[in-house]
Amino acid sequence: MNEFAPHLSFEEIADMVIDHAYNSTLVEHLRTCSRCSFEKDAVEQIVTTMRQDRTEDAPAYALASILRAFDERPVQAADPKPTLVEKISAALRFDSAKLGPAHGFRSGHASAGRQILLSAGDITFDLRLKRVSAGFDLHGQILGDVEHGNISLESSTDTRSASVGLDGEFKFDAVPEGVYRFIFHSESITAEFAELDIS
Repeated sequence: MNEFAPHLSFEEIADMVIDHAYNSTLVEHLRTCSRCSFEKDAVEQIVTTMRQDRTEDAPAYALASILRAFDERPVQAADPKPTLVEKISAALRFDSAKLGPAHGFRSGHASAGRQILLSAGDITFDLRLKRVSAGFDLHGQILGDVEHGNISLESSTDTRSASVGLDGEFKFDAVPEGVYRFIFHSESITAEFAELDIS
């Protein structure tokens, strides 16, 4: 073929690169047509990059948190019918004071300190404790698709609460050392961990 011969279509070039569908006519055309040869090299680079990509999809709870933060839909009127609140007992999933570091959970936040993971149904509470002069700062985040609510810490001598933000985060400052009931309450669920040891 000469320089005035029709150029190869994208489909023909993609078939050559992906399925190795070469023949003598196509090879000769690529040898004499700089434009088609350039496009074939570009497609080969794209295909190679895609095949080498090992990027993992974002976790479902992270996507849900992002969607909540950008949700601009108007608030609907409350349903006048009463709703049942599901009560869930939370379970200790991880405690860095007893085990090793947990992988994949907000490793960039509060790296110095103690990490506790509590699971309740489909949601996880990621808690970070850091000792301060007046006790412990507790920073937490709800991992999972759950509506806004509040967190309570209750002991025989102290009770305090904090609201959960749009990103699922909450915090308590200067919590005295002790054993607390950890309670998450929203319109649809109440999750409780009976003995959260803050120390």
